[in-house]
Amino acid sequence: MLGPCAMLLAFQALGHLPSEDFLVDKPLVSSTLTKDADGSLLLSNGLISRRFVTTPNFATVALRSEASFDTGGVLEVLRGVSPEARITLSCPDEGAAHRRGLLPYAADALEGQTDPNVTGSSIGSAGIAIGGLRGQMRYAIYEEDRWNWTVGEDDFVYESHETAQPKAAWAWTPGQRHSSMAAWPPLGLQLRVRFMPPAGHCGCYCGVRVTVVYELHDGLPTFSKWLEVSNGGDHEVLVETLVTEELHVAEDAKDRLLVETDYMPRKTVWKYAQPPAADPHVGSYEGSRMNYPTWWIDPDYEDDVNDQSLHANLAVTALLLQLQYPLGPWQLLAANGGAYRFMTMFFTICDTTEAERQWLTRRRVMRTLFPQVTESLLYFYSTNATSAGIRRVAAQAAEVGFEAMLLSFGSGFDPASTDPTYIASVASDTSFAKSLGIEMGGYTLMQLSYGGVTGDDKCISPDGPGSSVDIADFSTAYHQQYRDNIVSFLNKTGMAMLETDGPYEGATCAVTSKSGFRHVNNSQLVQYAANVDFYRQLKREFNTFLTVPDPYWNSGGTNREPAGYTDAWNHVDSTAEYLQMARLYLYDSSIFSPTTEGWLGFEMYRTPPPLDDHLETLEEALASLLGQGNIPCYRGPEMYDDGSPQAKQLWKLWTAHYKRYRPILSSDVIHISRPTGRGVEAAMHVNASARAAGEPIAFLNLFNPTAATKVATLRLPLYYAGALPGSRLALEWGGSLLNPSKWPVPAQSAARVLVDYSIRINVSLAPHSFLWAAITAEEYFERRIELETLPFGLGRPLGA
Repeated sequence: MLGPCAMLLAFQALGHLPSEDFLVDKPLVSSTLTKDADGSLLLSNGLISRRFVTTPNFATVALRSEASFDTGGVLEVLRGVSPEARITLSCPDEGAAHRRGLLPYAADALEGQTDPNVTGSSIGSAGIAIGGLRGQMRYAIYEEDRWNWTVGEDDFVYESHETAQPKAAWAWTPGQRHSSMAAWPPLGLQLRVRFMPPAGHCGCYCGVRVTVVYELHDGLPTFSKWLEVSNGGDHEVLVETLVTEELHVAEDAKDRLLVETDYMPRKTVWKYAQPPAADPHVGSYEGSRMNYPTWWIDPDYEDDVNDQSLHANLAVTALLLQLQYPLGPWQLLAANGGAYRFMTMFFTICDTTEAERQWLTRRRVMRTLFPQVTESLLYFYSTNATSAGIRRVAAQAAEVGFEAMLLSFGSGFDPASTDPTYIASVASDTSFAKSLGIEMGGYTLMQLSYGGVTGDDKCISPDGPGSSVDIADFSTAYHQQYRDNIVSFLNKTGMAMLETDGPYEGATCAVTSKSGFRHVNNSQLVQYAANVDFYRQLKREFNTFLTVPDPYWNSGGTNREPAGYTDAWNHVDSTAEYLQMARLYLYDSSIFSPTTEGWLGFEMYRTPPPLDDHLETLEEALASLLGQGNIPCYRGPEMYDDGSPQAKQLWKLWTAHYKRYRPILSSDVIHISRPTGRGVEAAMHVNASARAAGEPIAFLNLFNPTAATKVATLRLPLYYAGALPGSRLALEWGGSLLNPSKWPVPAQSAARVLVDYSIRINVSLAPHSFLWAAITAEEYFERRIELETLPFGLGRPLGA
């Protein structure tokens, strides 16, 4: 038996104290801005901090993680000082700016574009410096007192700063549609720093002011940052290019940083921005025009021409973060008050390089800053949009316990219709569904590539019509009318859901007679902004539940995006392989995102009537997706046929199972054994906060896709479930809900948590079977923890 002293040593050896871990039990610390005796400003929330000086200019001099989960020490991110941002400005009334053509792809050169900090000019760099200090000559180590700090002749200079509270980006109510009770807007603190151009070196943009906004979020190792640019002068000013963040990053920090933005679909990739895999290399979707130039070779540190580089650790390269727009933004600011808020960066400093913890951190960021992704609405995806078909599926959905239905692509549903007879019919059907407790919505194709767009309403490639794709230009009056028609339709029908396929995906379009932009370099920004405004309008006016196959969740407030599946997957002819791949996609997507945020699908044509002939397949589809916390698009003309009472019962059983365990199934996933088609698959949901309510703190799902019995000893890591060493856990096992005796299911059992915060279980899975276990805390020893003698952790009957 281990006594308290031995337990304390074990805790210290592991370096893990849940009460000090923001991902488990650490109390929330408010974000603050303080002024130190030396005049520097410290923006901190106890997890990360950013320190600034205000003289001779405003600059970041320290950026750090306050505690490393790996080593216990602090992590300094920076090797040196950089501008707070960069901007390229010109005067379009002089004519030169508008005559220039398509911007060259910045990343044609792998080396970043900084300016020689010992000089006074930004010529040759990625833009005019906004703040920052000059004078540092070596970038291996930052030493504040070593250099003679100066301000460049064309640098924007610090004018003032103020603090403010975060504001909600879109309408949302905590708890709606079974979502989390997250604070909205998210808790935190804004630091708003105002810069002005240098007198005598500003030409037509002397009236421009740049406000750099840093928003630190309570309880997260994350800050957001964006630029607001205003023009109080008498001349129009063009913002040609913009660098939101420029940092000289230390070698040991790079792999701990997650840098994302709210701009451009498909571009909020996990660590590093990349061009699309299917790059046509020409035309509207050329990869170089859609990629983020993010990480660069640092010319001040890594350039080794003539063996002059101080950079010795060649295992880590591209140490300059210089976050820019993929194209432009080329945004015009009108005289006497023109203003624009540019893209937002989300910057997370992870306290470890361990992959699961990094992605748990990202999922926590998503749940906190974008809590609408935690909404979990049970809906069926109907392919029959006739009035009779709608009412039949609505009644079935209500009967089995579902909460909504979407009218699918191919169903005949048209939310852009202005036909009063059709609108009245849909309104009547929606009212009928609502009377049964069923929310309604449907599908629309925003790209309108099915022939509804012609002439200059199409996106014309900057490389010429021969390189164009058959999609709409989202900036035209035609497309605005299409979006207005949808708003009107939802208003008149009372529908509360919308799926928008083919939203704006980053196409670069040439200027035509119909375009709402004045230059090709502005085409991405204008179209993307139109889409974001559309989604925010739907949230504001109708509280619309939005499923969108691109990541507009951090810009427009959308709810769901695909969980990694492809169109090719839907055409896999083997249903067994199809379901294995569904579990694979779910396993992988839940690494990066909450299970509620991504959707998968199951095509009901794989189980044709009578559905009672396909109960095994249907139950596997329900256990694989709904049983693991994902609400997929079960898609077909009906949920069950009249001659299949067992199928109806199966729907009821799994719906009730999901609702019973909804809180834990909506929680984070710990990834144990990835689906391979050759062995046991294992994933486990965890929620440390559930123990106070007596709910399961973990939920395990196991699958055996093979034709042989599989026996395994599994280690279940329960640190993030809040389970303390020595505490006793109860495991309530289950399998098939329709036929519980179909294969062996373990008896209810108990286990003691080991000093590594895990339990060990022995499992045996019959061929082509699945098991699940709800894990509940039985007893906790918060202060004095004593462990029973070995063996412990192996499942054993309750009371043993």
